Amino acid sequence: MLDIKKLIKYEYIPNELPPSFNSDLLSEHIEKIIEKLNYEKVKPSKPLIFNGFKTVSSRRRFAIPNPHQYINAAKTLVENQTELFEIFNKTSNSLTAPSNQSTSYAKAYDRKVTNFSEVKKEVKKLYKDNLFGLKLDIQFFFDSIYTHSISWAIHGKKLSKSNTKNFELLGNKIDASIQLLNDLQTNGILVGNAVSRIVSEILLCSVDYEIKKRDIKIDYLRYVDDYFIFTKDRAQIESIISIFREELDKYELVLNENKIEIIESPFVYGKSWVEEIKIYSSINIEKLLEKSIIEYHKYKDISIIKYVLKIIRTNTFTKDEWDSIEPILFNLLIKFPILTKNLVIILKNNFSFVRKTQLKRILYSVIDIHLHLRSDEEIIWIIWMFKSLGLSMSIGYIKKILRSENWIAIIILLDILSERKNEIGIKRELSKFREKFKEEYFAGNAEENMNSEVWLLAYEIDFHKWLNTGGNKNEQFVEARKSPFFKELKSKNISFYDSNYQYELISQGILQNNTYVTRKELINILNELEKDQELTDEEIEEIIISSIDIDENDY
Repeated sequence: MLDIKKLIKYEYIPNELPPSFNSDLLSEHIEKIIEKLNYEKVKPSKPLIFNGFKTVSSRRRFAIPNPHQYINAAKTLVENQTELFEIFNKTSNSLTAPSNQSTSYAKAYDRKVTNFSEVKKEVKKLYKDNLFGLKLDIQFFFDSIYTHSISWAIHGKKLSKSNTKNFELLGNKIDASIQLLNDLQTNGILVGNAVSRIVSEILLCSVDYEIKKRDIKIDYLRYVDDYFIFTKDRAQIESIISIFREELDKYELVLNENKIEIIESPFVYGKSWVEEIKIYSSINIEKLLEKSIIEYHKYKDISIIKYVLKIIRTNTFTKDEWDSIEPILFNLLIKFPILTKNLVIILKNNFSFVRKTQLKRILYSVIDIHLHLRSDEEIIWIIWMFKSLGLSMSIGYIKKILRSENWIAIIILLDILSERKNEIGIKRELSKFREKFKEEYFAGNAEENMNSEVWLLAYEIDFHKWLNTGGNKNEQFVEARKSPFFKELKSKNISFYDSNYQYELISQGILQNNTYVTRKELINILNELEKDQELTDEEIEEIIISSIDIDENDY
C-alpha cells in the first residue's frame, strides 16, 4: 500500500548523503501542507543534482527534487494506487514492485524483498532443474526512461498516442507530474527517490506481463532492472535475449549488451571473495584490512573494502592497534574518499589516537583533487567529516568550497561556519558569498528562483540564518520565504538539514566498547538484542551490493 507520509519520510533524499539530511519534519506535517496549498497549478522545477560514485571509472547523477513538485507526484501515485496495483500484480517476477504486504521496516513502500539476503533466497529458488542462467540489465535505465512511455504502459500505446492532451488519463497525469520534477524533461527520470522507483515499476511490470504472455520456458526474477533468468535449454538463450530485447524496445529501453552474462549449473550465489574475507574477519584487524586491499586489487571491486570497513566501524582499538591500522585507513581515505561514510565513524570512535594534523593534510589533498574532478559526493562527505569530527578548516579551503557550486557541501560548510561568524575573515567571506548568491540566483522573481536547483541551499540559509551577519536588511538572506510554499514550510519549522545531528553513542554493556553508530544502526542493534541473537552471516552480507551483481545505486 502506498502511503503519502512514508513516501515523503523515506527515500526522498538519496541515501548517498550524510545522515544530517532528512525529510522527517516534512513528513510529520505533510497532511496539513497538502490541505493548505493549491496543487492544481504546480509549476515546473529544476532538481538539485549532484554526481556520485558508481565505479572507479564512472559517475552517476543523483537528485533531490523540489519538495513542492515531489509532494504533487507522490500524491498522484497515492490517489491512484488501486489502478497501479492492477499493473504491479499482473506478474510475480518483480522483487521490487510495490506490494500490499504489511511490514514495519523503514522503506517508502512495501515490496517483496527488503534486503539482499532475501534477494539471494528468492533467486536460489529458481535453480531447480535448470541448467543455464542468464543475467541481463537495462542500459542507463533511469536516465533512458521516456516519460510518455508511462502512459503507454498503463493504457497501451495506441490509446495514449491518440489522447496526449487528455489529462483525465492516469498515465498522462503521472507523466506530467514526473516532468514537473525535472524542468519538463521527457527523457530520463530522477535517480534516488521513491517516486521514480515506483514509476519504473509501472514500466517494467508491464514488460514482465508481456514476457509472461510470450509463454517461453524460463524461470526468472527481476530486481529493479536486473534480470535473473534460468532455463533448461542452452539453445533457447539467444531466443530469450531476443524476446527481452523486443519487449523493452516497445518502451524505448535498451539492453546493456556488454553486461549479458551466461552461466552454467551448478549455480553458486555470490562471489568467492566473500567467503575469503569472512575467514579473516575473526583475526587481526590489520590483516583483515590488508586482505581486503589484496582482494580489491584482484577483483577491482570496492565493495570488498566497504564490507570490511562496515565490519570494523563499531570497533574501538588500543593505541598500538590504532597505530598499525591508521596508515592503511588514511591511505584508503585519499584513494577512495567515497569510503568516508564508514571511515568517519571509525575515526570518531578512536579520535583520541588520530593524528589530527596528518588527517587534515589528507582531507585538504582530497578536496584539491576532487574539486578539480568535480566529484560532488566525495567533497560532500569530506566536509561532513570536518563537521562530525569538529575539525577546523582554513580560510583558503573555505573560499574554495564556497566557490565550488557544490550546494550540499556548502550547506554543511555554512553550518560549520555558524560557530565562527564573528571572526573578521569568516564574516567577510560570508558577506561576499551572500551578495554573489543573491545576485546570481535571486535577482528576479523569488518564487521562480525557489523552483531552481538552489532551492535547498536557499531555504536552509534562510531557515538557519547562516548568512545574517548583521542587523541591516542588506546583511540578511530572507529570499526563500518569498515563495508561498517555502514560507508555509518555514512557518511549521520544517528543515531538511539537522544542524544538531550527532551519531548515536552506544555505551559499554550493549557493545564491548563505547562506540558511535548511525541512528539506523542503533535501531538494528537494539532489535537484534531484543531477539537475543547475533547477526547471521547472511545479514552481514546484506551490505555487499556486488554479491549478486546488483548496483545499490540503481535503486
